[in-house]
Amino acid sequence: MTKVMEWLKAKAPGFNELSEDEQNAIVDFSLLWSLFENRILNTEGNVATICAAVEDWHAAKTLDVAAFSAELSYFRHRYYAEGAVTYHFAHLNFRSPTANRSSMP
Repeated sequence: MTKVMEWLKAKAPGFNELSEDEQNAIVDFSLLWSLFENRILNTEGNVATICAAVEDWHAAKTLDVAAFSAELSYFRHRYYAEGAVTYHFAHLNFRSPTANRSSMP
């Protein structure tokens, strides 16, 4: 077990109760998100930069929406149902891009 996994199990509430697959998924996502945010979003990971990247891919015809149809369906129903945003949407905790900087030393 890596030192990171040991630390997460000891310090992150609830992490130790997750299955090994769930723990690995969190670690994998963290690594992939860091790479995505750095390389694609120019270290500015927020709603506006994500939308801009997706729009650029769509315009360049490099985004195959059909390849993500199951995932898109899942998120559409989770965050937007019956003509309105759902309970889950409010818990995404979107912030202004400058809100993150104002709290930094």
